[in-house]
Amino acid sequence: MLGRPPGDRCGANLIGVTAMLENTWFEKFTNALAEDTAALPAWDPEKLADWTSVATKAADAATAAVLECMAVGVGQTAAKEAQDKYGRSEYFTLDGIGYDDASWALPLVAVELENTSEKIEYCAWKLLCVRASVRVLVCFKKTLGAYPGSTAEAVARVAKVLKDHRGQRLFLVVGDADARVTSKDVPEWRSVFETRLLP
Repeated sequence: MLGRPPGDRCGANLIGVTAMLENTWFEKFTNALAEDTAALPAWDPEKLADWTSVATKAADAATAAVLECMAVGVGQTAAKEAQDKYGRSEYFTLDGIGYDDASWALPLVAVELENTSEKIEYCAWKLLCVRASVRVLVCFKKTLGAYPGSTAEAVARVAKVLKDHRGQRLFLVVGDADARVTSKDVPEWRSVFETRLLP
């Protein structure tokens, strides 16, 4: 069983609730990117580290949306962007954690954003070592360069890690590093990303 069973609040089994929360997370993530295009730097494939700080804020908003959906006290943080009431901003060096501030139950959401190819497996491993209802890994693909060349390649790299974590699931979001988006149009932003639920 992953995370804390939230069935009593949502009236559904754990797997169904988890899928709903994953969809909620991705919808809010892309909405936040579209709403805050003024803050986005030009999407330069060679400078994805700069863009990741903006994406981290969007991920933080997405995590808060999941907590709101679950009707729990908000207690989430994004690494280097915010601190919780204990002065912490990183958890197992993850970029975001969403948890119920009214209890010490397991986290509801764990998020990692990675802009270098070399660390995809490592980031997947970190997430899979954390017991959370929703685990999200955001990474990027690029036609040329030091990134996976396709979503299928990113999936294959994460699948290698999943072999040692049987029964666990991970929500993979793959951004197209070759895309150029400046629009406030939400569907256009969603077209930049592909999602896969693994395994």
